[in-house]
Amino acid sequence: MKKIHQQLRALWIQKFWTKPNNLWALKVLVSIACLLIPCIIAGESSIGATLSLGVVAMALSETDVHPRAKLKAVLVTYIVFVFVTAMVELLRLNPLIFGIWLAVFTFSFTLLGGLSARYQGITYGAILISVYTMLGAGYGHPWYFQPIVMPLGGLIYAIVSLGIAYAHPWRLLEEQISFGFTKMAEYVALKATLFPSTKDNQEEIRNELALKNIEVSQKINQIKADLHSFAAASSDKSLPRITIFFDRWYKLQEIQRRATSSHEEYYVLSEHAENEELITGLGQMMKEIAKAIQLYGDSILTETTYEHPVSLTWTKKALTELFQRNKENPQYKAMSLLFSNISELERILQTIDDETLVTEADAASFKKKPALVPLKKLANPKHLRFKHAIRLMLCLVIGYVLKYYFQFEKGDWILLTSMLVLQQTYSATRQRILYRIFGTIIGVVLGISIAHIISNVQGQIIVLLISAYLFFKYVRTVYTIAVIFITTFVLEIFDILGNIGVLVMQPRLIDTLIGTALAYISIRLLWPNWTYKQLPVLIETAIGKNKRYFDGVFKQEVDYATYLHYQRTANNADNQLTEAWRGMRFEPKGKQKLLESARNFTYFNHSLLSYISAFGAHHYKNPLSKEEYNYCKQISALLDVIHENKNLLLSNFEALDAQSANLVEELNSLKETSELKSIVILHNIAKITHELLWETKRLN
Repeated sequence: MKKIHQQLRALWIQKFWTKPNNLWALKVLVSIACLLIPCIIAGESSIGATLSLGVVAMALSETDVHPRAKLKAVLVTYIVFVFVTAMVELLRLNPLIFGIWLAVFTFSFTLLGGLSARYQGITYGAILISVYTMLGAGYGHPWYFQPIVMPLGGLIYAIVSLGIAYAHPWRLLEEQISFGFTKMAEYVALKATLFPSTKDNQEEIRNELALKNIEVSQKINQIKADLHSFAAASSDKSLPRITIFFDRWYKLQEIQRRATSSHEEYYVLSEHAENEELITGLGQMMKEIAKAIQLYGDSILTETTYEHPVSLTWTKKALTELFQRNKENPQYKAMSLLFSNISELERILQTIDDETLVTEADAASFKKKPALVPLKKLANPKHLRFKHAIRLMLCLVIGYVLKYYFQFEKGDWILLTSMLVLQQTYSATRQRILYRIFGTIIGVVLGISIAHIISNVQGQIIVLLISAYLFFKYVRTVYTIAVIFITTFVLEIFDILGNIGVLVMQPRLIDTLIGTALAYISIRLLWPNWTYKQLPVLIETAIGKNKRYFDGVFKQEVDYATYLHYQRTANNADNQLTEAWRGMRFEPKGKQKLLESARNFTYFNHSLLSYISAFGAHHYKNPLSKEEYNYCKQISALLDVIHENKNLLLSNFEALDAQSANLVEELNSLKETSELKSIVILHNIAKITHELLWETKRLN
């Protein structure tokens, strides 16, 4: 028995405790199973199905990480759910009044969702449960049935979730930080494929790295928001523990700074035969570092001591000896800088829980309650949230009118589809539409096939539970797969409600197409906000943030927290530029203006950020020589011209071009003669700055 217990515990840790999405899906599965199975045994299948819909709505509304804040959010969400479901039931028999209420409710709740992440979760869940109530209406129950039963299902799920949160109060914060290290490990593993690389595959890998860096930066920003939320809801006694998480967040950014650094075009180093052993060794060490970062992330979830891999220590030792034997290599200067940076990553991991970068005073600054976005700002017709609220309101109201006018039996699927598909931008909405249609078609085929094979109640329950689990497992990662299984989940729900699961599948597919069409038309015609119009501002912001980051390194006038803030905001601006370029490719051909400029600026800005990160990795807090400082000032001045003075740039371009080209040439010649290793990085920064100068001229 002891051996079986150990095996089960190991399976639990491996499959659920260290896999937050799996654990979330399991919570939903257990909640639905505990509600649905007893109801079906008691002959009250419709109660079980309605409770299940409440579980889904509440699970998708969860946001807060601190148990006390989570409890407050649950109570507010429950009250809102009761109110919304009651209003739907009371007003739905009067189409005109209900249509007016639907418009006011959708617009106001969508707008309120922009106040904070907590409000976004609650309002999203409220709109979702209103549509679920429409779908569940008309099965012969009194008006108060759904307002009682559906929110109750959500409340029971919330109790399960809260029980875990109070039993493990730091768990959700641990999950977020562990996720951050997992994303960082994926980035480093991908970057290892650059050693060695060719010019042809380097650009492809760099594009993939830019996308991975977006994921890392988004997670870093999410952790920051969660730290603020957690600290604000915690007592002063919790401050030492909060400091630990705050310190881990700092170290994640330190690892990101070094991991995203670029010292030289890697294909240049790879194409020399004498470098093969060194380059391959660097790639192997990067792979070992990626594994170590993942191990550290897992140790946070399991609350165990991180054990530094012996294989990484051995690889570093072997590579150190190899570099000692290759000092005469022509590219030794660039590669030794690279090795120094990678070695520092290894050192950070080796001492990650021994050294602290922050104090309790630093962590205490996070105890201030996060400010809400002012409602006055959201209510501005020019604000993206306001426009989104108008579009969603129109989609839902028009969908309801179509349902009522054409007497679609379950035309509420139109509303649900529009709600789930419509995003704030054209490109994001178009991608969601493709995923939704593709996933629904597969889900319908799969659902009907299962229905023909499994017709008994026991089989339906199993399929429903598996579908619910897989939906929540993938809804945050692979949306198409999530849509497939929410479709089969709905089929089983309707089979349980009225034995009409298969009958609703064809109308569901038609309604899905109508709902996606409404979402597409609204985002296409109403304030589409094409990317080419935003591009100049995004470029200006990205270059400005990079310049500030660069100045923070060489001027050495800011403290470490401010320096990391400069790094974080530079990454965020770079990510916004990358996402804009990616999104532009999903826009209509006639609106893809400046597509080449967007691509070039994205590539050059990301390269500039990588080189600045490398420069900072070696020189933040380390004094610069007078010569190095002078070169930095010249580069900073050129970046300032690109960022601030576009009109001056056009009139004085020849002089600026000559100045920039001379700087690049001077630094290039010094690469071979100067003993200053930083000249290699400064040359690359100057070279990219020169490219940006020309690209800015082309844009104007």
